[in-house]
Amino acid sequence: MNTEKLEKIKADLEQSRSWLQEIKNSKASIQFNYNKIFCVGMNKIGTEYTKAALIELGFPFAPQLPAEMMLKDWAEIRFDKLIDFCY
Repeated sequence: MNTEKLEKIKADLEQSRSWLQEIKNSKASIQFNYNKIFCVGMNKIGTEYTKAALIELGFPFAPQLPAEMMLKDWAEIRFDKLIDFCY
């Protein structure tokens, strides 16, 4: 990996940490009205960073592999297994 790309990644990570700290500092004044948060996306679009930030904020996470095994059901518009997994 070249130095320029590495520096960009470091700068992005530092910016993410800064935003996360702002969220943590203001968390007491934020009222959340939700039951679940879904983090869904293709490879290389930031889902792992999003997951890390949400874990840092104290959100629990379900394992990814069992959900991936339901892809065929989702494609065939059969959501019963996915709904059961979420509850």
